[in-house]
Amino acid sequence: MRVKLKGGETEVLATTVLEETRLPARLFKDLYHRRWGVEEGGYKVSKMRAEMENLSGRSSLAVRQDMHAKVLAMNLAAMLRAVAQLVAKRLYQARRFDYQVRMTSALSHLSDQLFHLLYASPSGGAELIIRIIQRLSQTTEQVRPERSFPRHNPGKRKAGYSIPYKRVI
Repeated sequence: MRVKLKGGETEVLATTVLEETRLPARLFKDLYHRRWGVEEGGYKVSKMRAEMENLSGRSSLAVRQDMHAKVLAMNLAAMLRAVAQLVAKRLYQARRFDYQVRMTSALSHLSDQLFHLLYASPSGGAELIIRIIQRLSQTTEQVRPERSFPRHNPGKRKAGYSIPYKRVI
């Protein structure tokens, strides 16, 4: 399927949906754009921000424990971020633009407090969760829809993690 981009360039998308009546071709550009953000965001969170490939051991047990711990941390961070986003929406409702809580901040704040959160008493854990959510709701960035920049290919990439993504877990 061919889609015209803003700059006049044509992009070719592959799909298994062949019935034009079920999903018209004119909807694919927006649909693909929405899907891309979810897939790309999930990849960045697991690979770059949670460092899924950075393991503490080589045994199958160590790998499984690391993977489960990182998935737990990502899920907890996502839940805290969702609540903090609701708080941030109220805090910043008078502003001209929308703001979103950064997932990198959620993982970072959670990794600092995860041990205390898991071993806290029920009342202490609730207080800690409230403090984390308050901190996260103030760690926002402006939402900039339809933002696009040309890609530059600097040649071969160096091995390892991308510099802008600091270790969070």
